[in-house]
Amino acid sequence: GAPKGRSPAQRQSAINKTASEIREHPYSFHLLQMLFSNKSYYTERELKDLFVLFDDEVRASKLGEDFRTYFNNRVDPGEAYPKLSLLTAEEQRRPVFDPEAKLNMLVFWCSWCGPCRKEIPVIREIEHEYRGKGLNLVSISIDEYKDRWTKALSEEKMAWPQFIADRGKISYLQETFNFVAIPLVVFTD
Repeated sequence: GAPKGRSPAQRQSAINKTASEIREHPYSFHLLQMLFSNKSYYTERELKDLFVLFDDEVRASKLGEDFRTYFNNRVDPGEAYPKLSLLTAEEQRRPVFDPEAKLNMLVFWCSWCGPCRKEIPVIREIEHEYRGKGLNLVSISIDEYKDRWTKALSEEKMAWPQFIADRGKISYLQETFNFVAIPLVVFTD
């Protein structure tokens, strides 16, 4: 199983068990899928060490390619996020990060996500309290349908910068910011 929330010794034991299972079944696409599904619980080094235990044919699969893309895009703690420009509601491509801000707060959401919509009033309070105090607050939608996003924007009336991911960039964002579920808030300097 994934080593989330365990002591260092328990974590290493779980990783060793996973490695043993892969060594016993290096042709298992199921194990590769399980590892990919739990990828956010591992460091990049741990994942790479487990990934190489699979047979060449398994590593060459579409899922193996997805792993390689994930390795290329993933940012581990302590590493700088890549410069990122996305479309605004005004259909202009703008940078998401403000290098002059003391803190960047990225809120990942989408129009159909109930918990995302429920947290908007709290985000509104944060934006109001910290406006002009060095916080760059932006919301980034991973909606696949821009019209649903713009409808949600008109309903929610969010006064801070709004961005939407290009359809082809959604998985890139998920890999870069290491998430599978939303809402997600990322703080970075």
